[in-house]
Amino acid sequence: MPRPKAPNCRSNGNGRRPQPRELQGAQHAASSGRRSGVPDPYRLYFARSNLEQNLSTRIPQTVAKSGLAMRRLLHTIPFVLLVLLAGVFVVRILDPDAGDRALRPMLGKQIPNFSLPVLGDPTRTVGPEDYSGDWLLVNLWGSWCAPCREEHGELMRIGREEDIPILGINTWDTYEAAQAFLRELGDPYTLVGFDVEGDARMDLAVTGVPETLLVDPRGLVVVHHIGPLTRDVFEADFRGYLQ
Repeated sequence: MPRPKAPNCRSNGNGRRPQPRELQGAQHAASSGRRSGVPDPYRLYFARSNLEQNLSTRIPQTVAKSGLAMRRLLHTIPFVLLVLLAGVFVVRILDPDAGDRALRPMLGKQIPNFSLPVLGDPTRTVGPEDYSGDWLLVNLWGSWCAPCREEHGELMRIGREEDIPILGINTWDTYEAAQAFLRELGDPYTLVGFDVEGDARMDLAVTGVPETLLVDPRGLVVVHHIGPLTRDVFEADFRGYLQ
């Protein structure tokens, strides 16, 4: 006696086992979901696995490349430093005065025209232009500066014995301290300009005190001495211009 067919199955005519309508409906819904943009959980799972695999492969490669680049950079730095040092050495040989000019950029140039209130008489002003046509010694100093105190004896001698005006520029100081300094040690200056803001110091490209400049009658800076002015320095560097 033949077996009755299952009520929920039907032959599809191709010899394959018939599938329940519920399963066909589920497959149809899944394929419709993929077409309509609804994510397939299995596809999401495999996509995530592939992404994790790619990241786990690429991150070590990126780190390795970065480490290689850093090692190359570290190997290059000594070579760059060697080239720079060689360049400095060559410049020193070809132009021995290059470093000196860098510290004394005003040498051979026109002295800037600035105007400062006079220490002791702030109603008056003084500047290099007041001495145009004459040799002029410009001395920058401060009462707080120990080397300025050290050189003061030589400035007093120049004021007594040499026929040249001395323009003092008191900088980075207070009015009272500057006056007290001159009362204690004597005043060798023709006049003193009070440069409380340091503007004149910057105009003269002076980096500290004491510093002394010799200006010729044309207004050109011919000597720029950095440090305390001594008798030996004056005779060696200044005397030849004043004879």
